[in-house]
Amino acid sequence: MSDFFEIGFFQLENLILNQVRFFFFDIRVEKSPVGDEPLKSMLQSAVPLDANEVESYLRENSEEKSAPIVVMCETGEISFRLAKELNNRGYINVHVIESGFHGLVEDTQSMTHA
Repeated sequence: MSDFFEIGFFQLENLILNQVRFFFFDIRVEKSPVGDEPLKSMLQSAVPLDANEVESYLRENSEEKSAPIVVMCETGEISFRLAKELNNRGYINVHVIESGFHGLVEDTQSMTHA
């Protein structure tokens, strides 16, 4: 059992709209252009970093290892590895975007086709 959680478009949107203080890291290697406006504005709140820079960023910007953290890569695989590493280092409120950036794109496409 993992000690981090998967979230999707709606959970991320709720965090942003309700102005919850959290760290959102976009660790994608290739930052694909985003045409969908809700997704585009959502990604503007993300801090673009390499996966190996996230922990040092957190140390510099947060005193608490309980601060909410959301990580997103292209497919979710790198995010899962990073979430496990962070969790092993004592971060207890880590979230991974389910299926990564591609999952968010699919969620927004399914909303427009529903």
